[in-house]
Amino acid sequence: ASGQAALKPLTTCTTTPPAVAAQADMAASATDLMDCPVCLSTYTDAQLLPACGHTFCRECIESILGTANWRGQAKCPTCRSFFRAGDAKPNFALRQLLADAAAADAAGAEASAASSSHAAAPSLARSVTRDLSELADGAGAGRGAALCRLQPESLISMGVPRGLAHLMAQEDAQIGLRIFLLDNSGSTQTCDGHYWENGIQFNCSRWEEIKRMSMEHAEFNARVGTACEFVLLNGGPPPQKEGRDFVRVGGSSSQEESEQVAGLRKMLDSSGPTGVTPLSDRLVELRGRIRGEYAELISRGQRVVLVVVTDGMPTSAGSGNSTEGDQKRFVENLKKTVIELPVHVVIRLVTDSDSVVEFYNKVDEEIELNLEVLDDFASEAKEIRAKGNGWLVYTQLLHKIREGGTFMKLLDMLDERMLTPVEISILAQLVLRQQSDPPFPSDPDRFLQALEKHALSADPVYDPLRKRLVPPVDINAVAWRVLPWKRRIAHAMGTSREMWLACALLVLLIALFINGLF
Repeated sequence: ASGQAALKPLTTCTTTPPAVAAQADMAASATDLMDCPVCLSTYTDAQLLPACGHTFCRECIESILGTANWRGQAKCPTCRSFFRAGDAKPNFALRQLLADAAAADAAGAEASAASSSHAAAPSLARSVTRDLSELADGAGAGRGAALCRLQPESLISMGVPRGLAHLMAQEDAQIGLRIFLLDNSGSTQTCDGHYWENGIQFNCSRWEEIKRMSMEHAEFNARVGTACEFVLLNGGPPPQKEGRDFVRVGGSSSQEESEQVAGLRKMLDSSGPTGVTPLSDRLVELRGRIRGEYAELISRGQRVVLVVVTDGMPTSAGSGNSTEGDQKRFVENLKKTVIELPVHVVIRLVTDSDSVVEFYNKVDEEIELNLEVLDDFASEAKEIRAKGNGWLVYTQLLHKIREGGTFMKLLDMLDERMLTPVEISILAQLVLRQQSDPPFPSDPDRFLQALEKHALSADPVYDPLRKRLVPPVDINAVAWRVLPWKRRIAHAMGTSREMWLACALLVLLIALFINGLF
């Protein structure tokens, strides 16, 4: 981190590239938002391709795999990216939406989800797994079970939309531990950090931005009972000591959440920017720790979420200069971590340095699976709009969910490519639908009507780009994505006979004026 090149302001393109617009025309040609683009029928056993995020029926994917090349690689019909047999994963969000629609058509009943139980295992020191077996015991199963059972309601009470809250609750059972690796190297004292409060952006040091982000996630996870560990990149001399080098928050600790959060604040306040950026060394240590509980994680169906919060490129433990060898070692260790172990990695950048942002974005492209790279709140909002997803207002809450590591591919793809109409439908309903609401219609016109009704009645949210409160979804922007181009124009201008007559009259007046007859 220290010894970096001079900092340059980060510039983000805010226009939609022609290729993105062309993709919108192709995607919007579907007649039904719930139709698979291969068989043109309603999705059956929806499967998602992790590399590109596109969804198809299971049978359609199997038929596509029949055209695989000699390496066993087939191409996604939508974007032509390669995938192999076994890559496809269930699209839980779409499956739940289809189940809700089927239940509403049949009897108006809501789909229910059953939770599985796992055998109890002995607790390990600083374990990376969680014992959720007592969830199956129902009432009286203890404080940990109560927290998990009430988690969707707890999330909803904190402002999380109901649809997202239920998916996050399902994800929570799959998370053994969230580890936040906090960069406290010397360069974090640089004063180009940012934080938001009451819709206003304030400038601060990078270390202050890291501290504020850490406290927000500690308070958030403590309230819902998710186990987290906050580890300093440059701690004291070994062995590691709790309260000096790391703090655990949430989970089954005997400490009250307020005491745990206070302990984190004390550790962060007593620490300061010092040292270098030995990210590779810490990855090796964490990988060894996680490998020791690999079997336990697999048997419980859990993963570790690792959030690396940093402002610089990796260095060795004895130098502040990031060499090509340091960078290659970091990439190799990161690859081993996400490929060999059940680990999902988020790299949260706390810098405006173009060279640092470019380095980590290239890492993200090279290591496609189980890795996401994020900027600060405002920069992410600009990037999402530039990718053609400006129809969704990117809120601080969505940013916090992505910062903490989510398995929802839709949120991961927001800053990678323009969402397809079916993906827009899923995400919009996750944000807007209430418990008693039936699924939105799959017909594009009726979908837009339902979307407009819910968007206008929803609580307004703060838009960091327009710097004011607005509805969570831009209806006209959604119409431009899901309707064929002729109907887009009609929707934008209004479909009433009077509107079309007024337009015709305006064109006539312009023609007369140009010819000097008026």
